[in-house]
Amino acid sequence: AHAQLGVRLLVHCMELEIRVPEQFVGDGCVLRQPNTSAYVQGRDMGPGTLSVEESSLKWSSDDQRESLELAYPDISVHGISRDTSTFPHPCVYLLHTPPQ
Repeated sequence: AHAQLGVRLLVHCMELEIRVPEQFVGDGCVLRQPNTSAYVQGRDMGPGTLSVEESSLKWSSDDQRESLELAYPDISVHGISRDTSTFPHPCVYLLHTPPQ
């Protein structure tokens, strides 16, 4: 079996809003945050919206050309990074390890 490399995803939130907008309550969405940027393996995927769902994390670009969905069991490491010496913005760091 080949070892699979994880995907590093950095999500830069321009504004972080923790409140759950009333229109999203009950649709499986815990948090929907516009004005975010996703970086996968260092590639800027542009501005978009981050959605924290009950079973996965989703991000889609504003132009709908880029999107991704990560199931929680496939996220092996996550955390908030404020260290701007390794990335130019505070961000949410995720290490995605695909299922074997």
